[in-house]
Amino acid sequence: MDYMKLRNSVFYYTLVFPITLFVFISSCSNPTKLLCSEWKVYDVKFNVRSTNLTTTEQRKILYQLINEFQFQFMRDSVYRVIKGYDTTLGTWNFNTKLKQLNTTIYGQTTQSDIITLNKKYFVFRPSGYGNNIEAIYCRPDATGKK
Repeated sequence: MDYMKLRNSVFYYTLVFPITLFVFISSCSNPTKLLCSEWKVYDVKFNVRSTNLTTTEQRKILYQLINEFQFQFMRDSVYRVIKGYDTTLGTWNFNTKLKQLNTTIYGQTTQSDIITLNKKYFVFRPSGYGNNIEAIYCRPDATGKK
């Protein structure tokens, strides 16, 4: 092997390959990219210190969120809330610095703090005064229902 080929080979493996790998791994874990999916609620933790909901009301909300709703975040900043055959559209943006998600539907913006966001789980806490929910736990929706 001549010196130039060896040098180019060493250059590739010591500089180009690691940079390419880093960019690939970074893009896979980009919060915006991770969020762009269909999500299904599988659990809700209510804030026991501030909730004014009865146990029956909590169970009803939990049932509705688990069985009737899907959430979809699309790359073009469109946000869908799907309930049965009804779809409501809004917009969303992600503040990576604050780990905060902002969704707007019918002109009303809601902020949520991101607790966990990866390929398997999306856990968030709606912000704001009077919030009864401590955390909403979601998984990617594998059913594909729309």
